[in-house]
Amino acid sequence: MPSNGLPNREVSAMEIVQATPALAGSLPALFSAAKKHLRSQGIKQWDFFYPNSFLIRNDVKKGELYGILEDGRFIAAVTLNTVTPREYEQISWTHHRALIIHRLVVSPDAQGRGIGKHMLSFCENFARAHQYDSIHLDAYTDNAAAVSLYDRNGYQRRGEVRFPMRRHPFICFEKVL
Repeated sequence: MPSNGLPNREVSAMEIVQATPALAGSLPALFSAAKKHLRSQGIKQWDFFYPNSFLIRNDVKKGELYGILEDGRFIAAVTLNTVTPREYEQISWTHHRALIIHRLVVSPDAQGRGIGKHMLSFCENFARAHQYDSIHLDAYTDNAAAVSLYDRNGYQRRGEVRFPMRRHPFICFEKVL
């Protein structure tokens, strides 16, 4: 067993599925656990207002939320679409037919198993299959683990933006496919 006490499951065998209303029941608990975990580390990236259950339900309804189910519950999720935050307008992106990654989350219970990297690989394959030329996303500068994940996986820093009610800026990343 790995140090997190969970059975060692092969990450590459974990299937990523599109969330449906029938499957989405565990998503609020996933995001709630992630928010609590971030707060316990002093990271005030997410709060009561964001991401909220309305936003998550809307992602599911639009067919834009994907995740990994384990024992009938989501242990990871990500929203993929082309919705570009207006704050991104100040960034000098190199490619503009981009898939945007929003709200990538891995359950605190499942961290340390390579699931974040597996989710990124899925996002990149999804983008290629849908003929996007790049991926854009942002990461809270105070969330060192997230920033490191993108740095290690070949995402290039393109600048910083600020979002309302957040103390620290967000780094905008781009990966050209």
